[in-house]
Parts: sequence; C-alpha cells; structure tokens
Amino acid sequence: MIVNGRKWALISWVPRKIKDNHKLSKKEQKKFVNPDFDWNDIWNNLNKDRVYSGKSTSAHKWDAFAEHFNRGVIKDWKNKNSYINQLIKKLEVNSNDTILDIGCASGGISIPIAPKVKSVTGIDISGKMIAFFEKNITEYSLDNINTIIGQWEDVATQASFPKHDIVIASRCLSGPELKEKLKKINKIASKKVYFTWITEISSLQKSVYQILNRKFKQEPEYIYIFNLLYSMNINPKIDFIYCQNQESFANIEDAIE
Repeated sequence: MIVNGRKWALISWVPRKIKDNHKLSKKEQKKFVNPDFDWNDIWNNLNKDRVYSGKSTSAHKWDAFAEHFNRGVIKDWKNKNSYINQLIKKLEVNSNDTILDIGCASGGISIPIAPKVKSVTGIDISGKMIAFFEKNITEYSLDNINTIIGQWEDVATQASFPKHDIVIASRCLSGPELKEKLKKINKIASKKVYFTWITEISSLQKSVYQILNRKFKQEPEYIYIFNLLYSMNINPKIDFIYCQNQESFANIEDAIE
C-alpha cells in the first residue's frame, strides 16, 4: 500500500460579465501580483514546452486508464481524507441546484454530490470513463444524473446547452489558452464555479519519474490562474484541499504504467 499526501488549490468565483480591458481599482491592485502583466500570455508561455495530446489521442489514453481510475475513485469514496471527500465538504450547494461536472471521469464527484442537488450533468471525452460512471449510477440507484461523451468545450458552447447553477472543473483544465476556457465556463455558470489546481505533487509521482529517468515538469502555479481571473474582472476566492490518497499496486511495473 502506498499513501500519498497532496495539496490542491480550490479556486471559486461568482460568474460575472467579463471585461477584457477591465481597469483594477487601487484596492484590487493590492491583491494583484502585477496588474500590468498579460497573464494569458504568461500562462501560454509557461505551457509552451509541455506536450498535450489531441482530442482523439486524449480520449484513447483515458479509455485505457478508465478501469484503474475507477478503482481509485471507489477507494476514495471510502477514505474520508481523500481528495474527493475533502472537495465535497467545501462545495456550497442546495437541493435546487443544477450541477455541471466537467471532465467527470467515472463520477467521483458527481455520484456523492447528486443526492444533495436537483440534477447533475457529467461530461467526459472518454467513452469508457462514462461507461464506468453509468455503472456507478446504477450501483447507487441515482436517477438525477445525465452523462455526455464529448469534449466539454464543444458540448457546452452549443446554443441548446442550458446554463447550470454550479460548474465544477476538477483537475481538468490544463494546457494553453486557459483564458478562453474560463470565458466559456463563465458563460454557462449561473451561481458559482469551482476550479481545482494542484500545488504539490505526490512523492509517488516524483519517484516514478526518477525510476523512468525522466524529468518531471511541474504545471504552472495556481497563482497565475488567480491573477488571470483578476485581469478578467473576476474576483476569485482561494481555499486549499489537504488530502491523502491511498493507492495499491500489484508490482512496480503496475505502478509505473
């Protein structure tokens, strides 16, 4: 059994009209690292050396990982200190809320949040992830969850796609052009957006990269996202999730894979 501790940044905000040329007040500037920077360009430059898969390749990779991922989700539901359970505690929802779970995978967040709200819509690019999600829905006898297979940007920007009270983007918005993704999310959320970003990777991840003789390149820090949101006239709130994930592997080859 391997236990890893991780720390995540939980960035939340109330959707509002975005003004690209928003001028910050003096009070706002005190919270802002540097209002003169173009934070979208900075973000893209920080990501330019990272390799990201295309849509079809990404779906294939998540399909291959779906069964192992779902096993981890089921374990996390039973672990009160897991990322999922710590995040659920921090989500402010009520019985009338409609939830959109972007990059829902096998329903790690959607399943436990569903009994607390009116309805949940989960979108994921991986058909196999959604298959495990639907199996979990049946297992827990839930009737207020709708699943969609597809790229969330394509689905959520359709004219017929309804707004949702709360949008959850958990560990799923990496890569360049984050500003455009945030704009799209902002348009489909009515009450609140919850966005998570890792601040510390696990010792297990570092060890695996060392075994593979590969250099680990950390994703850009959450503070860049915070400042990007401020530059878009959005006032974000920052909280942190401290969690322990329990992962078990049959052998070192399984862990490396």
